Amino acid sequence: MYNQCACPWPSKYSGPNCFGLKAHAKKVLIGIIGGIVLLAGIAMLVLPGPAFIVIPAALAILATEFEWAERCKDRAVRKCHEIRERHQKKKRERASAY
Repeated sequence: MYNQCACPWPSKYSGPNCFGLKAHAKKVLIGIIGGIVLLAGIAMLVLPGPAFIVIPAALAILATEFEWAERCKDRAVRKCHEIRERHQKKKRERASAY
């Protein structure tokens, strides 16, 4: 039986429109783009730039395809919420002291 997709070779990605190949290519492309944005964000920790905006954005890009990035993103969001709560608590304490 011949490969039903436009791919010139039989593979595990066979099928209509080579969906498996497209999904794999999408994952690789997102990994490359997310990795570049993440590296740029890490570089911005020591160079001028909005690292604390770029790194979570990179994790959000990577989280669309990778479970480990989803866990890192969730952990970063929890930490941001904790820091914000701590800051608001200190702000309320200072305001009530006067």
